[in-house]
Amino acid sequence: MNCLYCNKEFKSKRATAKYCSPNCRKLAFLSVPEVSVPTLSVPEKEAVSVPNERVSVPKPLSVPTAEDLYDAISSYPEDTWKDSPEYEELMKRLRSTPIKVLEERGYYIPSWKYSEENKKYTTS
Repeated sequence: MNCLYCNKEFKSKRATAKYCSPNCRKLAFLSVPEVSVPTLSVPEKEAVSVPNERVSVPKPLSVPTAEDLYDAISSYPEDTWKDSPEYEELMKRLRSTPIKVLEERGYYIPSWKYSEENKKYTTS
């Protein structure tokens, strides 16, 4: 049996062996020319004329500031503000944001927030 890479005669335990050594097998693999993949050509589309009409682009949603939330909450009659989405947003921010950041952003800090943060540092 002859090696397909170096053409040297060799004996193998397997009848399906093609190369005399792992080195010849690797070199044979590396010497195989690369296969070129054909590229598809896509015909260009004709330019479409667009009328000169103004297209309205929606403005990005803005995040309400602390002042916006307080103004919206104060506009609700009597105790209905407790069920408002603005109040829910305010409470979510108060629970999840550190006091220092809340103060920088102009939030009123309720007393429970101070005691809540103190518990984090005093528990052992």
